[in-house]
Amino acid sequence: MKAIEAWQPLACPLDGIQAWLIPVTHDAEIFHLNWRVLSEDERQRAGRFHQDADRRRFVVTRGSLRHLLGQHLQMPPECIKIGYGPHQAPFLANNSQIPSTCPTVGISR
Repeated sequence: MKAIEAWQPLACPLDGIQAWLIPVTHDAEIFHLNWRVLSEDERQRAGRFHQDADRRRFVVTRGSLRHLLGQHLQMPPECIKIGYGPHQAPFLANNSQIPSTCPTVGISR
């Protein structure tokens, strides 16, 4: 998959923590690969961005998060339920298909 090949795992000194550098490109194929796995709520939120660069960053980061979680949880990325906290920080929402040892997630610029 073209998008996954561009991701770069970063070295992390703490056990159990993974960090990934995911480039936000203007590649239409990568944008659509990520767009198709977003929930309807995420698509609506993306549509509210006024600047194309902000919309693209949101779609690529949220879609990439879903792809990474899908690999880790061995689930299709579009089936993962993501909730949002008070400042729109993502978290794995309750889902009977996700094991109780599911990871904690975060996104940063």
